[in-house]
Amino acid sequence: MIISTADRSSLSLLEKQIILHHLNNGGILAFSTDTLYGVGVKAVLSQAVDQLYKVKGRDKGKPLILLGSTVAQFQPYISEPKLLHHSLMKAYWPGPLTVILPFEKRSKLYFGQVDPDSIGMRIPDNQVLLDLISFLDFPLLTTSANPSGASPFRKGHSIQNWLLSSSTQKIIILDGGEIDALPSTVIRLFENDRYSLIREGVISMEELDPFFSS
Repeated sequence: MIISTADRSSLSLLEKQIILHHLNNGGILAFSTDTLYGVGVKAVLSQAVDQLYKVKGRDKGKPLILLGSTVAQFQPYISEPKLLHHSLMKAYWPGPLTVILPFEKRSKLYFGQVDPDSIGMRIPDNQVLLDLISFLDFPLLTTSANPSGASPFRKGHSIQNWLLSSSTQKIIILDGGEIDALPSTVIRLFENDRYSLIREGVISMEELDPFFSS
């Protein structure tokens, strides 16, 4: 099922209810963001998460990331919630910044065979996606829409062909049109006002440095 989201700022209530039912039943959702296309599932459903790893061909030692619509959505999954209030996130969320923070292992998130000490998270600057995530009562556990090691797909129909050939699960795609953008910048944030750059994307290291003490 493909839902066109180009030139839209929100989904209808019926569309959101269909997607919620789909995710609650272990379905895979593909969607456009402000950077690349992504695919995601409901994080607490082990079968759905395992299927996402399988479809992606992703090493199960590599965690997925959370997409949310507010900082408050992330707090139950972080062992140091005060880090969520760093000025960097206030400046770049919603936006193309993925931040890796200490993971709260008592949470009910499922990562397949991994037991991570940290987790990445982002609030994307895409109004349709934010509208959907704010409707859900859980964040999405996500990854980029491509087989591991391959270039990300740029079009919704390409993602549909890939997912249909890789999975027996039903899929829904939020097709925002062709995307030609850089991935998000990924950093790991530490308590002592330091960070390490994991991947430089839309946001450069030079833009990040002023947010940290020298």
